[in-house]
Order: sequence, then C-alpha cells, then structure tokens
Amino acid sequence: MIDLENKDIFTISEVLLDEVKDTLKDISGYSLSDLLEANSNPSDSIIKDIFSSEKIIKDSSLVEKGIYPYRAILSEKTVQYRREKLKLNTHPKFNEWDETGCVIIENFLPQDYFTHLQSQLNQNKQSGLSIDLSQNRQFIDLVRMCLATPENVGYHPSLGSEYIIHYSNDDQVNLHSDIFHPNLKVWLYVNDCNLENGPYSFVFGSHKKTPKMLEFIHKQGIIWDQGPSHPEFFKYNASSTAIGSPRVARSEDCNNNNIEQVNKELSLLDLPPTTVIEAKQNTIIFTDTTGFHARGYAKPGAERYSLRNAYRINPFML
Repeated sequence: MIDLENKDIFTISEVLLDEVKDTLKDISGYSLSDLLEANSNPSDSIIKDIFSSEKIIKDSSLVEKGIYPYRAILSEKTVQYRREKLKLNTHPKFNEWDETGCVIIENFLPQDYFTHLQSQLNQNKQSGLSIDLSQNRQFIDLVRMCLATPENVGYHPSLGSEYIIHYSNDDQVNLHSDIFHPNLKVWLYVNDCNLENGPYSFVFGSHKKTPKMLEFIHKQGIIWDQGPSHPEFFKYNASSTAIGSPRVARSEDCNNNNIEQVNKELSLLDLPPTTVIEAKQNTIIFTDTTGFHARGYAKPGAERYSLRNAYRINPFML
C-alpha cells in the first residue's frame, strides 16, 4: 500500500486518480494536469471548499474543467485508501457494502431490548428521541467500516427517532443523491414498514463513481453553475436554492407517477431500477446516500416510524 502521509493534496490526487485520469479527460475535455494546475491558482477559500464537504464550487472555470467529477472520484478513492489503511475492508459486511452501497440486517437489536424500546416509542410517537448504542459493538463496527474512520472519530453511536406523517408534494420522494462523496445514513424500523408506509428506497450500486456516473456529476456541475437559466435545471433540482443534491427525472407533483422515466434515466447510467425496501420491525439499513435514494411515496396521512442517524465526515481525510 502506498504511503500518502504528509503528501500534498495534488500529489495524492495524481497517485489515487492515475487509473481514471483518461476518464476525467474524456468527460470534461481537460486533463487531470490541466485541472490541478488550475487548482493551484484559486483563492484560499475556493481551495478550502474543494477539499471539504461543500456541495457547490463557485468558480466557472474549474467547473468547466471538471472539478465536480474530480472531487467525486477523489473522495471515493480517498475513502477506499483510508478503509484499507485501517484494515476495515476485512469486515464481514464489507463486500456487500462495497458492491451495493447498502447493508440490511433483520432482528438487529436483542429481542427483549427491542420489544421494550418499541413499546416506549409507540406510546409517544415523536421525532427527536435519542437511543444510545455506545455499548453495541456490532453497530459501532458497521459504522466504522462504512465511514472508513478510526475508533471514535466522526461519529456518535446513537440513533434518533423519526416520526414521519406523509404529506403531498414532498420532494423527498424524488430519487436523489445527497452529496458527491461517500457518507452514511442509518434507519432502523420501529414498526413493520410496508408499501403503504412509504419505505426507504435505494438504487443498489449507484454509490459507485463509474464513468457514466462521473459524466452525470459533471453535467450537474454545469447546470448548477448556470443556475435556473439552464433548460434542464428543474429536471434535476427542487428549487433555485436547493442545489447540490441532484434529482433523477424530478416529478414536480412528487407522486411517483414518472417511475418509467426515472428507470429509463437509471438505465442510461447502467443502473438497476429502484428497490423499495419493505421490511419488518427491528430491521436496520445502512446506506451510502451519495447513491440514489428516496423516501417512498405514501398517501398523505400515512406514517413511517424509525430510528435514524446521518454521518458525514471530511471525505478527503487520510
């Protein structure tokens, strides 16, 4: 394994992106060297934004040269490097996580503990109740593997209650990616979650930065840079201010009636159709929401009750 400690970010980029540099050039028309040279001139604030979780880069020249696919693939390669360095790729669920971006485990919490917890939660359904899992080694090890992070760095082992009552025109039912880099969201169903509850939905494998996904990301960067004047802006964005989390063939009325159009666009990216994750109570879902996902559509007034948390650390941390 190559030692990248104490190397500058540009040397790290050249090492980690050597195998994909031709792909990046094919997408933007500019070589990795062109982009790195351009990166050496921007202001300190732009450099800080580039190598962080900031969604939007406000520099049209860098956008044209491919800064968005560059950040996306560099973040993926950096997380892979970190996971290997920490030997977290030996986790028994690693291959499933690596291939699909999602790990689903039934009967996750001990049955007696879950039954008591479920009873308490159902007596007073609300969001914001915190469940401490600092003694649950299985949970901690899974979080560390997914995030590729050292012990006690970048996460708190807990889940918080999320009580959703579905409503009309909820843009979260539109398939979308949260952010450009690997991250982690966790849901544990308090009660059985069937179609009428609007289960979590995910496109397996969409977390991977394939050439077609990188091309899609570059296109989104161009659209964000041009703003609402771009003819496809509202096909991929919920509003003129809510940018950086691209939708897939967004439905304006948010009713999931455009599923054929969504699946057609997914097929153009060599991705499978969306999987709706119906599951029993006490099923936990670990998912990388750089991949395409959505809140399942349900009729207004229907409810979904779960425990959840979102974990996001600097993707460029070695």
